[in-house]
Amino acid sequence: MRDWFRNHDISQAEIAACLGLTVSAVSRIVNYQRSLSLENAMKLHEQFQIPLDVMLIDNHS
Repeated sequence: MRDWFRNHDISQAEIAACLGLTVSAVSRIVNYQRSLSLENAMKLHEQFQIPLDVMLIDNHS
């Protein structure tokens, strides 16, 4: 997820503003230390056209 944001010039601050979260909370999400709710994934998809599969993959395997 982090790489997708970087490749599309979307900052964690922009993500935080969209979701009403702190930048540190977004950092935990993009580093897979905190889960992203489906509702927030949909918000990001609508705002930034981020594919849902980028946000909802399981990187804990």
